[in-house]
Amino acid sequence: MDSISISTFADSTPSVLSVVSGGGPGLAYFSGVALGVSAGCLWTGATSLAFSYADEQSKGTYLAVQWGLTSLGGTVGAAIAFGVDVDATKATGVSNAVYGTFLGIMLAACVAALFLIIDPRKVVRDDGTHIAEFEPTSIRQEISHLKAMVTDWRIYVLVPTFLASEMCLATVSSINSYYFSLRARSLNNVLFQFIMIPAAFALSSLLDMGRLSRRKRGLIACSCVGVITMGASAGLVGWMKINGLDGRLSTSPDVDWTSSRFAGATVIYLLWGIVYASYLISANWVVSSLSNDPARCAVYAGFAKGTASLGLCICFIMDTRSVTYMAQCIMQFVLYGIGSLTVIYMLVYHVTDTNYFLEDHVIVPEKVREVAATKLHDVAVETNETNDTK
Repeated sequence: MDSISISTFADSTPSVLSVVSGGGPGLAYFSGVALGVSAGCLWTGATSLAFSYADEQSKGTYLAVQWGLTSLGGTVGAAIAFGVDVDATKATGVSNAVYGTFLGIMLAACVAALFLIIDPRKVVRDDGTHIAEFEPTSIRQEISHLKAMVTDWRIYVLVPTFLASEMCLATVSSINSYYFSLRARSLNNVLFQFIMIPAAFALSSLLDMGRLSRRKRGLIACSCVGVITMGASAGLVGWMKINGLDGRLSTSPDVDWTSSRFAGATVIYLLWGIVYASYLISANWVVSSLSNDPARCAVYAGFAKGTASLGLCICFIMDTRSVTYMAQCIMQFVLYGIGSLTVIYMLVYHVTDTNYFLEDHVIVPEKVREVAATKLHDVAVETNETNDTK
């Protein structure tokens, strides 16, 4: 499935190139639908692996590694575009050479997926234990899993969180394309993709702090993310107000990196790169903390990606309808605020320190078993000593 999904990404590139070269939009529309379906499958599959393959102490690291690799690929792609466009000072389109290079990279990924993805039943932890007991499922069982998610009210609490999680990508990307010259926005894209890599790993170090309980480290990490997100939202609104972008000018300001206006706008743009990575990782970490069962994790991953894509779709529609950047940002400001609060609520009331020993199909890591056995032994010894004293 992942290989097929990646191949659809590659197939979409010629359709874009066809439109750019003067062809009709029909192929682009068809490829857009196919790409949306395959991207949903690809990201749901990839996210469910990060949710279910990691033990509870390493989920932040798994999510960060996955995000870091994605951002590394984005950095390489953005660097290729920047290399091609470095001498362009005007706001023009992307060259055919960039599309061709992207096509080659995606086809290579499609081939690699055929050889690198293995059967989940063959995945073994460092301690020799397997992830879970994987059994063939029927359509009826899959529908039952979906029904369980739909009737789980905790998922509805997280809807605002995931609805807002990717909205910024549409808005800040549109602002970047509108406000800067071609080479300046190409440079910004390289920096935007790159800065997400250290941001992801810095957040994972908070989410996986071993000396704290899962709830405490989640509260610390998500509170930090919430503060950064609110600061970035306020900063973007203030920057647009100062620079007269509360409406939309008829022509692009075409700001180049030689302009004095470049630095401040770029700092805001890069701050949103940090927000994009950290907010989505923290939200995914919270929902992954609700279960270790691969079947449930897959459903949770589908919910997370589907809701995030809905929010992104809403923002793209707003942008095509020429809704002002200010209106878009204020809407996102509100949703990010609500989403940050719902994440804190989930951590305080519904995220437990462990889900091990509570789910039948999940195989508990050996280290967790040893710690649990030691605690039980200590409790038994303490109880015996108390009885002897009496």
